[in-house]
Amino acid sequence: MHYSLDLNWDLFLNQVDLIHDDKPFFIPNFITSPEKLLSWDDVDNFFNFTEGPINIINTSTQHSENFDEIPYYYNKVLPNRNKEYQAIKNNSTFNGACYNNYNGYAKYLSHEIDKNLGVASDIQFLASLSSNTVSFHPHIDIDPIIVIQTYGKIEWTVYENKVTHLFPRGFINSVMLSKDFQYLGKSQTFSLTPGDLLYMPSRTPHQVKVNSTRLTLSIQCMPQMSNPKVDKSYYPIKSLIKNEIKN
Repeated sequence: MHYSLDLNWDLFLNQVDLIHDDKPFFIPNFITSPEKLLSWDDVDNFFNFTEGPINIINTSTQHSENFDEIPYYYNKVLPNRNKEYQAIKNNSTFNGACYNNYNGYAKYLSHEIDKNLGVASDIQFLASLSSNTVSFHPHIDIDPIIVIQTYGKIEWTVYENKVTHLFPRGFINSVMLSKDFQYLGKSQTFSLTPGDLLYMPSRTPHQVKVNSTRLTLSIQCMPQMSNPKVDKSYYPIKSLIKNEIKN
C-alpha cells in the first residue's frame, strides 16, 4: 500500500515571514482527507492493539497524568489500559504519543515535515469524547507546534506574549496557571474543523476549548540531532514476495 498526502508546502511557507517575524497562522482545508490521518477506528486500534503510551488530562488539575505500568514478565511492563479507560469514560481528554509510528499517513506526514522544514517531528493525537471534556489549561510548548484537526471542532486561543527559555517548562506552566490571562497579552482565537491547520511558534501561550467530540493531531517540531536524517520511509515487505501471497 502506498501512503501519500497532497501537501502544499509553498502555501505553508508563505503565510508569514518565519525568519524575521515568526507568528501563529491558520490555513483552512490544508489536508483534503483528514480522516486518513486519524479516525476513531485508529484511536480504538492504538488503544487496544498497541502498547503505545496514553496520557490522561486530569479533569481537576488540567495536567497530564500517567498510570503505573503493570509488570508482565522479566523487565517487560504493559500500560494499565483498564485505569486509562475508566478515566476516559469519566470525560477526560487523552492523547496518544508517537502516533506517526502507528499510522501510514501520519508517518508520511512526519517524513514530509522533516524534509521540508528541516526539523525532527513527532506526532501525537488528542481525543475528547464530548463538548464537556476538559483539556489543558493555558500553557506553552518549548518547540513549534503544528495542529491539524481531523474530527469535530475546537477553538484555540493563542496569546501574544512569548515566554523565556530560562526556566523549566513545568515551572512556567504552573506559574501561568496561577496568573490572570491579562499577563499573557492580546489573544487570537482560531476555530478548527476537519482539515484545518494551525501553526504556533515556540514558547507561545495557548489553550483549547473543546466544542464537540473531537480528534486533533499535535505535531511537535524539534531540532534534528541525527546525521544522516532518520529514515521514515514506508517499506512494503509484502511486495517482495512474488507468488505465494495473493491478498
